[in-house]
Amino acid sequence: MLEFNGTIIVIVISFVVFMIMMQYVFYKPMIEMKDQRDSYVDTNRRLADNADDKSQGLIKEFNSKISNAKVKSNEIVSAEIKAANKERANILQEKQNVMQNKIEVAENKIEEEKNDSIENLKPQIVALAQEISSKILKEDVVIANVTPEIIERTLNNR
Repeated sequence: MLEFNGTIIVIVISFVVFMIMMQYVFYKPMIEMKDQRDSYVDTNRRLADNADDKSQGLIKEFNSKISNAKVKSNEIVSAEIKAANKERANILQEKQNVMQNKIEVAENKIEEEKNDSIENLKPQIVALAQEISSKILKEDVVIANVTPEIIERTLNNR
């Protein structure tokens, strides 16, 4: 059988004393260091999560401001385009009115010149008619009873 002598008791006692010493010398500082590290990691993780939440909020705010700025810029651009189109339409209308007035003045001037030319040619019409008739008939022809009304009617029938 097994014999128990004093060495086993000394070994057991020395083992227990070694474990108690290890607890105070090695394990306790290791556990404290682990707790400190866990606390440090948890604190930094919370800070990082807070910073991430804050950055996400800032990103949302930034995107909101950018979209608002885009909307405002589009409104400004469309308002400027409308104003430019309105100004262009006004300028075009003004130029059309000026051109229409010039055309009317030119047409009136042409009509006046035409009437003046006709009035200037009326006395010569009878002479030209006699000359043309004489050349065609090869004899002197005298056209009588030609009144200004007959000449006017003839000119208006063209």
